[in-house]
Amino acid sequence: MKYATYEENLKFVLEHSLKVLADEAETITTTNRSDARAYVDTSETPVLARLKELLMRDGDNWKLEDFTVASSDPEALTSVVVSCPRRLIKFNATRAKREYSDEEREACRQRFREYVLNKDPLKAPSEVEKQDKLL
Repeated sequence: MKYATYEENLKFVLEHSLKVLADEAETITTTNRSDARAYVDTSETPVLARLKELLMRDGDNWKLEDFTVASSDPEALTSVVVSCPRRLIKFNATRAKREYSDEEREACRQRFREYVLNKDPLKAPSEVEKQDKLL
């Protein structure tokens, strides 16, 4: 760490942005069986933005471990290391995109149409019928 206190280091990281070429940016997640914490080392701006949110919102679980700055510019972050309990690291599989048949699509449209028309409980049934004809 670069400053005397954790709070000063955290403030520096929260106030500064990464200065890394896109081709050099990476994120490495490290876990091992003997350690209850996982470590995320990143030089990617979107990942750092999310980690900053977690550091501010859930400081009990997420901790700033280290950061590096460019040798030519001490105000330019080049990487940040954050730790958290291992249980907070998840690797989710992507879902297969669902293909709907024409009949399923029409049923969805009809359900949505009914929801929109019936959303206002003060409408008289005749108004709902009129609006249904317009659709």
